[in-house]
Amino acid sequence: MSANNTPPDAESLPKRQTGLAWNDFQYGGPLDQLLGTSTSDQATQTPAQKIANRLREERLRFVKKVPNSLNSTLCCPRDRRAVLTVYQDGLDLIDEENYETVYFDASLKIKVILGLRDPGMFQVVFNKKMLLPPLDPEYSEPRIEYSDDPFGRRAYSRLQAWRKEGWPNKWPEKAIADQKAIAKGGKRGKKRKCSAITSAGWEDLDWEDEASKNWGT
Repeated sequence: MSANNTPPDAESLPKRQTGLAWNDFQYGGPLDQLLGTSTSDQATQTPAQKIANRLREERLRFVKKVPNSLNSTLCCPRDRRAVLTVYQDGLDLIDEENYETVYFDASLKIKVILGLRDPGMFQVVFNKKMLLPPLDPEYSEPRIEYSDDPFGRRAYSRLQAWRKEGWPNKWPEKAIADQKAIAKGGKRGKKRKCSAITSAGWEDLDWEDEASKNWGT
């Protein structure tokens, strides 16, 4: 089995750095040739085109600065993919009517993914009423770090709990209250069966949810 296909070892995964700033995720060198835009081109661009180019530039600076590596302490591959998805969603939707909203929406969601904004203060990023698709529940408070959940079991459990309440069409108040209580040491949860990726491929596993994990703490 190649290194790229080897399942991650949770004990060896690095913890995500905190206390970072936006510039820590942005390459600071020149990009003119890579972007393929000139000063004359910029002078004739519409406001929406300028914002679209800003998104492309930010995305390129992000890609050049943040490696797609399980060893990265800046951003794990899961979060890196989520950031790139938000950029693409914004570029797909932007037009002359919504460009300001798209940029605000994309910027806020990306900063929540990167840990630069508190998801507890910006719960709107999980709301379907925003222009871009809502973020996955794993980024809500308390955040499920990839280094603590490399197989996605806790993330899957939370997603199912939100969906059970009708998310993304309905705000999952009970599920959110439960996950916060669990983080502080809540009641024992039930065992559930789900599909998870293992060294042998996709398998159905019985595993304890977040409540069970915190039982007795």
